[in-house]
Amino acid sequence: MVFIKRLITLISVLLLFACASQPANNEGSQEAPSTQEPVVEGAADADAEEAQAEVESEEKSKTETIPVPEVKVVPNPYLKNPPNIPDAARREFEFALQLLSEQRWAQAEQQLQYLQQSFPKFSGSYVNMGIVYRNTNRADQAIAQFQQAVKVNANNFDAYNLWAITLREQGKFDEARKVYERSLDRWPSQPTVHRNLGILYDLYLGDLAKALKHYQLAQALLQEPDKLLGVWIKDLSNRVSQ
Repeated sequence: MVFIKRLITLISVLLLFACASQPANNEGSQEAPSTQEPVVEGAADADAEEAQAEVESEEKSKTETIPVPEVKVVPNPYLKNPPNIPDAARREFEFALQLLSEQRWAQAEQQLQYLQQSFPKFSGSYVNMGIVYRNTNRADQAIAQFQQAVKVNANNFDAYNLWAITLREQGKFDEARKVYERSLDRWPSQPTVHRNLGILYDLYLGDLAKALKHYQLAQALLQEPDKLLGVWIKDLSNRVSQ
């Protein structure tokens, strides 16, 4: 029952995410599924505390059998070699971001077209044009923009992430997986992408062991533990060990 509630809640929030309209600079796009924390029912007799302790001991022994993958922290290659953006392009881009934040899609599209024509080597304009297309029901055109962003700058990780999310929304789960993996090949230390790839394996590809691995990696790479990820890891650890 806990899993069914978790699945319904995750799917509901993922559907809501398709309507998000956050402008992108380079890093930070992620899905934000939500779920209820599982409730462990205690024993109802006089030995309730002892019975609960036995359950917790058994659960602990199960989760300890699941190896936690090693984490190799690699600096963000985008920040190591940031693109040289002219001041004029930066000002025009900031205006485009303002239009996006106000959901003025038509005006934002015109502004981003101008940026692409004037500064074709600036990958951020392609990522944000993709966001415009996502929010105006033009998924295929959005994917083309994310692909162009990666061609211009192979280290634009927002482009990979949004590309994969859009593919997943189209039901192209294996293609989405390949894009996530391509992104991680360039920068393995992305908690957002590990989290999203874990969701893909968990809910859409049905590979719980790989989902658990990527949830664990995402948690290990965060500066502070994520409570929700902790719930997912505990749930999947128990299910995989069984």
